[in-house]
Amino acid sequence: MGDIGPTGDTGPTGDQGPIGDIGPTGDTGPTGDQGAIGDIGPTGDTGPTGDTGPIGDIGPTGDTGPTGDTGPIGDIGPTGDQGPTGDTGPTGDTGPAGAQGIQGIQGIQGPTGDQGEEGPTGPTGDTGPTGDTGPTGANGITPTQSARGSINTSGSTLDMEIDGMIIRVAYVSGTTFNISILPASTPVLIDLRRQSVNSSTITSTPQDNYTLSSTISISPNLNGSSNSITWIWFRIQNPSTLLWNEYEASIFISGSNSRASMWAYLVEANVSY
Repeated sequence: MGDIGPTGDTGPTGDQGPIGDIGPTGDTGPTGDQGAIGDIGPTGDTGPTGDTGPIGDIGPTGDTGPTGDTGPIGDIGPTGDQGPTGDTGPTGDTGPAGAQGIQGIQGIQGPTGDQGEEGPTGPTGDTGPTGDTGPTGANGITPTQSARGSINTSGSTLDMEIDGMIIRVAYVSGTTFNISILPASTPVLIDLRRQSVNSSTITSTPQDNYTLSSTISISPNLNGSSNSITWIWFRIQNPSTLLWNEYEASIFISGSNSRASMWAYLVEANVSY
């Protein structure tokens, strides 16, 4: 046989013959290059929700957002039960002293104590200057008020009333007496000093700015057989006008209390202080 000649030109494609039977599958050829990505197809229906995955780690805290507007105040809730009493706190510092209160009225004078022993006579002092002459009494002789009688029996008394105050001498024994004062009806305001010479002993009792509302004793027991003399100087205020009258009174008792005399002189009248 001679050499194969050159391939002639391809003739025109003939009509396709009938499809033959499928031959056996050949071996898989190598993967070809990936073709160009085609257009995205329409979205398919959503598939069923999968199971919830595990909780992830907490992310970092974000920045604090701005404070919102304050909401309206809620209704006040019911009062709770009272809690237990707390411990007592420390004592505070002492506060400043308050203002001094007004002076109370003088209490009733207590009973006179026993007379002490007579002390030695002191040296005679220098003679003082002569005082001014006092005012003349109503007629220079007659006292403003007086009283006389006997107090030589148990329970006996003798009274002299002046401007709402009574001066009373009372029997103590056959040879002694004492002196008391009392209001005639309503309380009166007085200044008073009693001085007595009893044998050789001098005793004295003051009552200053004193509201006389009951009977009080103003002397110890005094001798009634001319062995004592008593003077009483006193002011007494008129409760209506608030003006003052001042008096000097004397008491002299003799004859074992059988002769008792009291008298008083007006020193000044209707005085304002």
